[in-house]
Amino acid sequence: MKRRLMVAVVVIVALVGAVFLSACAAPEAEKPIEWRMQVYVPVKGPPITLAADAFAQAVEERSGGRLKIHTYYSGELGIGAGDYLKAVQAGAIDIAAAADAYYTGEIPVMALNNWYWLGYDAETYIALEETLRPYYEKALNEKFNITQLWSGSWWSTMVYPFGKEPIEDWFDLKGFKMRVYSPEHADFYEMIGGTGVFIPWGEVYTSLDKGVVDGYTSDIVKFESLKLYEVINYFYDLPIGPGTAIWFMSQSSLDALPADLQKIVMEEGRPKGDLFHTIGVQMEKENRALSDAKGVQRVVVDQATIAQLRAMIQDQLHPKWKQALDADALTAYDEVIKLMQ
Repeated sequence: MKRRLMVAVVVIVALVGAVFLSACAAPEAEKPIEWRMQVYVPVKGPPITLAADAFAQAVEERSGGRLKIHTYYSGELGIGAGDYLKAVQAGAIDIAAAADAYYTGEIPVMALNNWYWLGYDAETYIALEETLRPYYEKALNEKFNITQLWSGSWWSTMVYPFGKEPIEDWFDLKGFKMRVYSPEHADFYEMIGGTGVFIPWGEVYTSLDKGVVDGYTSDIVKFESLKLYEVINYFYDLPIGPGTAIWFMSQSSLDALPADLQKIVMEEGRPKGDLFHTIGVQMEKENRALSDAKGVQRVVVDQATIAQLRAMIQDQLHPKWKQALDADALTAYDEVIKLMQ
C-alpha cells in the first residue's frame, strides 16, 4: 500500500514538474510576416532601388524583425511592370515601385503627368505631382483596393532622350526608333516623324546594342548601373518632363497586419520614398559627369525648339489625349492646365 502511494506521489510530482517546466520554457519565436516588393528596374543602383531597400530595412528594424520586406528587381518574379497593378490586387506581390506612365490605360489621371511638359522648372513639376497625388490615391483605392504608399515627381532626375545617332532636326525624326514606356511617349515621337517602341528595362541595353531601337527616353541616373554609355553616343539635353515614381501596396495585405505594423509601414513609406530625390540629385550629377567621361556627346536643345515642340504637343496631342480621360481625370486636367500656364 505504501509502495503504491509512493509511486502515485512520484508520478504526480513528475507531472507537476513537467507542467511547470513547460510553462517556464522560452516561447517559440514568432514567425515573421514576409512581404514581397517588386521594383521595375532590373538591377540595384538607381535611386528607386536604393530607396526601396532603405524602406525594407527600416521596417524590419522598427518591427524587431516581425515584418520582413524582400525587394525584387524587374524580371526576378516574372511579372512585367505593366502588370504590377493586377499583381498587387491579386496578392502576388504586396508592394510595387514603378513609374506612373505604365498605368495610364487603367488609371487615366496618371497620363497627365506624362503629357511631355517640356522645359518647366523643378518647382512646377513638384507642384504638378502634388496636385495629382490625391487623384492617384482615389483611383488606386476605388479601382484596385490599393493604397498609394509614396509618390514623387522625377524633378530630381529629369527625363531626357538618348540616342546612338545624332538628331539634326527635332521636327523630322523619320526612321528613328525610340524606346518608350507609355502611349503618350510614343505619340510624341510619332508626331515628329519617329517611331515609339515599347521595351521593358531589362531589354533596353540589348535592344540598343542590336539596333532594335536607335535611342531611349528616361532619366540619366540608370546610365552607370545599366552600362548604357556602352551603347549610347548622344545625350540630348531636352528636359521632356518628370513623370512620377509611385509605390503602391495591397490594402488587403496592409489590413492583415497588426495595427502597430501598419503604423510602421505607413510612417516609413514617405521619408524613405523621398530618399529617391536625395539620391537622385547626386546621381544625376555623377551620371552626367560619367557621360562626359565616356565620350557621350551632350547636345543641348535650344529654347526656341523646346517652345515650338511644346506648342505642337498642346495643339496636336492634348486634344487627343484629353478624349481618353475619365471624369476625375478631367477635373484634374482643369487644375493642371491652370498650373502649367
